[in-house]
Amino acid sequence: MWIGTPRGPVTLGQVARLASATSLSVIEHQQRERKISVWAQIAPGHDLGSGAREFRAKLAAHPLPPGYAYLFDGMQKEQADSQANMGLALAIAVIFIFIVLASQFESIVHPFTIMLSLPLAIVGAFAALAATGRTISLGSLIGLILLMGLVTKNAILLVDGALQHMRDDGDGPEDAIRKAGPRRLRPILMTSAAMVLGMLPTALGRGMGSEFRSPMAIAVIGGVVTSTMLTLWVVPVVFVWIERTRRDPLRLVAWIPVWRARPRVATAKAPASSVDGPESAARDPDSRTG
Repeated sequence: MWIGTPRGPVTLGQVARLASATSLSVIEHQQRERKISVWAQIAPGHDLGSGAREFRAKLAAHPLPPGYAYLFDGMQKEQADSQANMGLALAIAVIFIFIVLASQFESIVHPFTIMLSLPLAIVGAFAALAATGRTISLGSLIGLILLMGLVTKNAILLVDGALQHMRDDGDGPEDAIRKAGPRRLRPILMTSAAMVLGMLPTALGRGMGSEFRSPMAIAVIGGVVTSTMLTLWVVPVVFVWIERTRRDPLRLVAWIPVWRARPRVATAKAPASSVDGPESAARDPDSRTG
């Protein structure tokens, strides 16, 4: 093969060494660096979170030479971005719940009593995921956001019933919550059972896409169960304590010790009366002699 040069045509063998070899058909670049893309799918029965962790662990066992690095893209990157935004979404959900409750009860105190159910539900959701061997994936995080709006209904029923008794019957906090508890127990159990039974088929599903839907349903079931059981015990106690504190704000500082020394009051005992005194004479008139 002849190649034209300013000095005339030359053969290719004069300017290059010919050899048979293999090379890339396409050279990809990202951020002005060469890259090699490797694509794979998650095996059936595995979720993206656990599969990504196992894949990263196997890659860590084979370190790359200097100048090379792994860059994870695709669904792994989307999942990482979604999990980073879930915290913001959860905070926004809690803020909107507080706004709705404050406007409903026309108070900024009782929404905190009702929102006490939220951490109780989160504990149950994580416990259910751990008991079933599920991981914290995007589906389970969506289930946590669903719980923020579901589990507050138990505390709403209790607090609203107690406030009605206090407003209409003039009862105290303890009597009002005692009356509201038995009346609102049945709707609380019925609505909680309906949510649990409704999520049960999704939690037990084994079809395509179950690795995403099943953790969401399991998180919702665990959160609803624990929130229902613990709300019936914790919310009445907190409600009574808050109502007592509103009526007597000094209860908040009652635990602070008083370091000021109290003045001592000196007490003196009266001297014993003699038998010859007027009192003894009055008590025993017959003892006098004429």
